[in-house]
Amino acid sequence: MNHSSPLPFFFMMMLGLVLGLFPQGALLLSPDSAALSSLAEQLGVDPAGDACSWDGITCEASRVVGMSLSGYGIPGTLPEAWAQLFKVTYFDLSNNQLTGSLPDSWQTWTDVTYFDLSNNTLTGPLPDSWQTWTNVNMLHQPRT
Repeated sequence: MNHSSPLPFFFMMMLGLVLGLFPQGALLLSPDSAALSSLAEQLGVDPAGDACSWDGITCEASRVVGMSLSGYGIPGTLPEAWAQLFKVTYFDLSNNQLTGSLPDSWQTWTDVTYFDLSNNTLTGPLPDSWQTWTNVNMLHQPRT
């Protein structure tokens, strides 16, 4: 029975990093990049890339804390997957082409202080679960 050690692979990866064989940040993607991959096409960026390097996305300690994407013409519905962006404090997707209702799952955004979805075509009230948003100073909700 042959049991190979993971150490040679680890050392090869480290050697690749030291010698610059991998693009900067290629192995250090934000944990939030996967949640934002659907947004990549709208922004014209590589969905496999790090969301922290995208225009309109602000990160701290590799976590998305801000989305300033007003007027980008972003269509579609708001993804439930964005619930994992629980470090967001600033969120502005106003003046886009968003439709549908507000995701109940975003209750995890308890640190949000600024939230603007005005001038979209969203429907329905704010979800009851968003009552956990006790830090909001500015809330521009869509017309229902």
